[in-house]
Amino acid sequence: VNDVKKYNRAVGKMFCIFGLVFIILGFPLLHLKEHPAWILLSVAGTMIESIIMMAVYVVVIEKKYRK
Repeated sequence: VNDVKKYNRAVGKMFCIFGLVFIILGFPLLHLKEHPAWILLSVAGTMIESIIMMAVYVVVIEKKYRK
């Protein structure tokens, strides 16, 4: 890693954004009795979010800070 401080900051921001979106995707699970179909939004959203996070790490962060 070229610049450890900037790399750690970028990865930290990525995980903070991941966590916030993950929390938002969990809200439909609080109302499962009223609308059970909303669980699909949480499951699909979490899978898509994880794939996007991996892609952002490899394409953006790793390319920018790795030697």
